Amino acid sequence: MSSILEALKKASTEKKEGQEKTQTTPFLLTTPSSFASQVFQALARRLVLLVFLALLALAVSWGISQLQLDRISQELPQEPSASLPKLKKVTSQKIQPALESPSILSGIFWDPQEPFAIIDSKLVKVGDTVGGGTVLKISQTQVQLTVEGTPQILSLEKE
Repeated sequence: MSSILEALKKASTEKKEGQEKTQTTPFLLTTPSSFASQVFQALARRLVLLVFLALLALAVSWGISQLQLDRISQELPQEPSASLPKLKKVTSQKIQPALESPSILSGIFWDPQEPFAIIDSKLVKVGDTVGGGTVLKISQTQVQLTVEGTPQILSLEKE
């Protein structure tokens, strides 16, 4: 313990006198700013190495995929018509639209000035379009529609 105290006293007297220490080694071999610079340089080198390895992996995978494409293209027949079956000529036909299912009248809200009806779970009034048809008239028990020019009458079911 006394030797440690003596060494501390000696170091403080040398500092006061302005003499440099030659017998002890400093904690950091460099100044803090150069130490940070060295750390930054080491990180930069590692980053460059990682980027290089990523590019190398990308180049290797691209090369492998190119080799696979070359091998597949060599396996394909040179004259495609020789190995493929002959196709039949197909003529186009006009497809008729599917007929919509009949509309379902669920209820009528009767009001002489503006009646409403529930058709296919939709609230409609005169002039609205529902189920491919236009509502022409709503009475207390039925709804008249025109579907593609054909009149259709929906009635409430009696229970």
